[in-house]
Amino acid sequence: MVHAQSEPRAAAGDHQNRAGRGETAAVRYLWTSRYSWKQPPVASPHRGCFAGTGKTVTVVESVLQIFVNLPHSRILVATPSNSSADLIAQRLVVAAAGAMNDSSGGLRGHLARLNAFQRREESVPEDIRDFCFASDTIDSLRNVVRHRIIVATCSTAGTLYKVN
Repeated sequence: MVHAQSEPRAAAGDHQNRAGRGETAAVRYLWTSRYSWKQPPVASPHRGCFAGTGKTVTVVESVLQIFVNLPHSRILVATPSNSSADLIAQRLVVAAAGAMNDSSGGLRGHLARLNAFQRREESVPEDIRDFCFASDTIDSLRNVVRHRIIVATCSTAGTLYKVN
């Protein structure tokens, strides 16, 4: 269990300004309450999975708050599809670059987008290709786990179990 001692520092700059009251409240709750890293999913059958409900904004802001405020944290974001994992990775790169005033990508060396070994490179959005790794070898997986933030689909995230 982790206790936060104070309010989170701003992590996402302009991205934070776009968050609505619901997303801001969700991130504040995550930060100020007692929590484990095994949080319930942002979208569930009870909460709904409708477009425009702030799921991506909430996940991105939560990840960035943890990344900035807990320097030894390690974060695994598991999504149901490649498109949602790609979107979260893209938003993390953009938000972090804006927050850190770094056009070269403030998460370089910290973010890994883990892809299934059979995924073709052409299907990966160009703006996150530099952050991508295939799950084809144990050496590749060992390289991935050195990153503080890993984004993968649920099924591909299971390959990390091989690394121990």
